[in-house]
Amino acid sequence: MNRKLLFFVLIVFSHFGLNAQSLTTVVSKDKLLQENKVIEKVDSLKKQPENWGLLLDFMALKIQKKDTSYLKWLNNFDLDLKTFQNKDSTKSALGFAYNLNIERAKITEKGHIKRGKSISLETKGNVSFNKEVNPYNFLNTKLAFNLFRIGGGVTVTTTPNDLVYYANLRRKLATYENSEAILNAPEWREMNEKFKLKNSWILKYDFNAGLESNQDFSKKQSTLGMRLGGTLKSWNKNSLASKLNILDYPFAAFRKLTQYKGTLHSGITLPTLLFGFDYVNPIKDTLRKKSDPNLKPFPRMHFEAGFRTVLTEISSQTLFFNSSFKYFKEINASNAIKNNSFDSFSYFTAAIASSSGVYVSYSNGKLPFDRRKEAVYEIGFKYQLD
Repeated sequence: MNRKLLFFVLIVFSHFGLNAQSLTTVVSKDKLLQENKVIEKVDSLKKQPENWGLLLDFMALKIQKKDTSYLKWLNNFDLDLKTFQNKDSTKSALGFAYNLNIERAKITEKGHIKRGKSISLETKGNVSFNKEVNPYNFLNTKLAFNLFRIGGGVTVTTTPNDLVYYANLRRKLATYENSEAILNAPEWREMNEKFKLKNSWILKYDFNAGLESNQDFSKKQSTLGMRLGGTLKSWNKNSLASKLNILDYPFAAFRKLTQYKGTLHSGITLPTLLFGFDYVNPIKDTLRKKSDPNLKPFPRMHFEAGFRTVLTEISSQTLFFNSSFKYFKEINASNAIKNNSFDSFSYFTAAIASSSGVYVSYSNGKLPFDRRKEAVYEIGFKYQLD
C-alpha cells in the first residue's frame, strides 16, 4: 500500500473535520472522539510534506461538492526584510523586497483537467536604502490576461461527491490503533481503489502590459508582451521524470547523508520554466540614449527558471535551497547597443532559507538598467501574507 496516499487521504479527511459530519443526522460523542483520534494519527504520519499544498487542494475539491465554474480571488503578498552587502564588503545597506499579486480567476473542470482564465496585477521589486548597494535594482509591474490548464494529482475513480460515504470510511479508519493497522485495513484497501495519484502539471500563458524601472524611477520603460510557462511534479520517485531531475541529485545525496526523515524526492522538485517575448519602449534611460539617441522601441525575449528543494531538517526547522536564473536578450540590436553591452542581461540568485523565514542568499549578474555585473550577499527575514 502506498503510505504517501494514506497521508494524503487522512490529512484531507482531518482537514474537513466536522464539515462531513453535517451530512449525517446524528453525531454522537463517541464519533466526535473518533474524529479526534484520526487527527492524532494523521499527525503521527506527517513527514514534512513540502510542496504538496496544491495537490491537497486538488483533492479537497474532489471530496467537496463539485463546482464546475466559480470565481475567486487569488491574492498573495511577500515582504522580505534584508541587509545587502557587496562582494568586497565595502558597502552594506538595509532594504526590503516585495511581491504583490492580485488575481481574479474563473476555473472550469472537465474530467481530470482544469481550465482557467484570469486577470492579474503583479508588482515586485527590490529596494535598498542605499541604492548603490541594490542587487536587484529592477521594479516590475504587469497587468496580464492569463490562460492556464492544470492536470494530474489525486483523482477519484468513483462516487466523487458522496460525502457520507467518505465520512463513514474515515470514521472506520479512526477506530484502528496505529498506522500499520490502517494500512492493513479493508477500508484502506477500498480507499486505494477510489483514489489514484498521477503526475501533476500546470501550463500557463498570458498577454501582458507592464512598466519596468529602477528604484528611484530615473530609468523606466514600458512593455507589451506574452509569456508561456509551466512545471511538472512527479509523485512517483521511480518515474522517468523524477530520474531526469539531475538538479536535485546533490541535494538528495545531502538529505540522505544527514538522515532527513521526510518523503521528499527529486520528482517533486522539478524546476519551473518561463519563456517570454516583449516589445519594449525605453521611456527614460540616459545611458542607453548615448548609444541610441532616439530611444527607439525594440523587441526582446526573456527566459526564467526557478528551482526549490529541501536541504535537511535541523531541530524543528526545515532548510530549503532556492535558486533562480533570469536572461533578457534584445533581438536585432544595433552594433552601438551591442558594443556597450546593453543588448543582453543575465542574473542568478541562490539562497538557503529556513521554514521560519530566515534566509541568506548570493546574487551575481546584471538586470535591465544595470550597466555592470555585481555580486551581492543578503541576509534577511521573509514575511508572507495570504
